[in-house]
Amino acid sequence: MKKIKISIIVSILIIINVVLLKAQSTSTFTDTRDGKTYKIVKIGNQTWMAESLAYDEGSGTWAYNSNPSNIEKLYS
Repeated sequence: MKKIKISIIVSILIIINVVLLKAQSTSTFTDTRDGKTYKIVKIGNQTWMAESLAYDEGSGTWAYNSNPSNIEKLYS
């Protein structure tokens, strides 16, 4: 009886993982302004950025502690 319960739980977990993997796909997006490539994730019919943009526009660009090297450190 205990083995049957465990096998049912394992089967359910496998089904959930398969459904979740089919529900999302990953790819990349290249910013044409600077050529940097970013990860994106598609979940259902929505596409989400998996990384924050790190485009340096020059003047007016904000970075933590006014240090441009912090742009990539914020989310890595």
